Amino acid sequence: MKRAIYIRALHLKYEWKSAVFWLLFPFVGTLFLYQIALSFIEESKVPIAIVVEEQSLSALEITEHLQQVDYLNVQQLSKTEALRLLEQHELDSVFVIRRKYEENIKLGRKKLIEAYSSNRSYAYEAAKELMSSAVMAQALRAKTARDIEALLLDYDMQYLFDEQVIEGKVRTRQAEADLIQIPFSLFNVQKETGDKVPYVSKWAIWSSLTVLATFFLFDWLVKESNAPIRQRWLLSAQTYRSYAFTQFFIYYVVFLCADLLAFLFFSQGVSFWSFVVLCICRFVLNGYAFIVASLCKNPPTYYILSILVTLLLALTNGGIVPIRDSGYVHQLLAQLHPLYALVKLELPIAALLFCSVLILSVGRLKNA
Repeated sequence: MKRAIYIRALHLKYEWKSAVFWLLFPFVGTLFLYQIALSFIEESKVPIAIVVEEQSLSALEITEHLQQVDYLNVQQLSKTEALRLLEQHELDSVFVIRRKYEENIKLGRKKLIEAYSSNRSYAYEAAKELMSSAVMAQALRAKTARDIEALLLDYDMQYLFDEQVIEGKVRTRQAEADLIQIPFSLFNVQKETGDKVPYVSKWAIWSSLTVLATFFLFDWLVKESNAPIRQRWLLSAQTYRSYAFTQFFIYYVVFLCADLLAFLFFSQGVSFWSFVVLCICRFVLNGYAFIVASLCKNPPTYYILSILVTLLLALTNGGIVPIRDSGYVHQLLAQLHPLYALVKLELPIAALLFCSVLILSVGRLKNA
């Protein structure tokens, strides 16, 4: 072990920059791509404007309701400015909450909101339906309060009327009777607390980048397995097989430490079970890199295969392209795909046995 560490230290004396780069590459690349994804999501939102001619709680509720929609970029502007931007096609649509909105909705009047669109408005219908649903909910609460007030007046019990209590109970009933709920999340990730960031997962990005870093850091096996270099093991007290397995163990420990840091930095819950799954998945991933490197005779071929394998694992880990969690496809990926198994917190026993057998039987690791 000491001799293998010493030899690796001698190699890193001249290649330490490359080693440090590929160790930090998944972390730096994840943060960079994550920020790009956030910028893309923000820029892809549909811009609409809300003109509030009356500052009331009901108007504020409508505005907040639209601001909670992920794909809308809601701006509060004056009517003149909003219509000017709509004519310049910088806004998709404009909605004007008219004066005396709260009073009119309590009285059951119509024509509460004005809506404007252009010949390039593609999200107008969706935004109009969202606005209409919020207004109808408020109108229903107001109508319920009026009906109860009229009923109490008929029985001379108007002293029991409390509009706020009635609206609160109706609001609760509306929330409980919501018949259409469509939860959606990309990468099987729980919604993050704090700033609302939909459909993006740092862990999915990092898992794809660490595959490439793993394969590129295992290029030492290709470089040191050619015939001229392996001749030195004829006079060495340590066999080439022993040296290669020792280096594999060293890289396994280093990558496992990096994985634990990634769990902490990218908000993944660490438990005993997840740690066990992580250890096995890391062994499988390193085993794949070790096998591919053992079968390659020159670095260019190995680098090309590394990129291809990285793309294959990245596209099938359930992060970039969602995969249905059922059937034979799920069972196959959970047993052979280290990243997919890590996301699902399942043990890839088949992949573990497969890698162990291949590593021990690779013909190129024969003693010199």
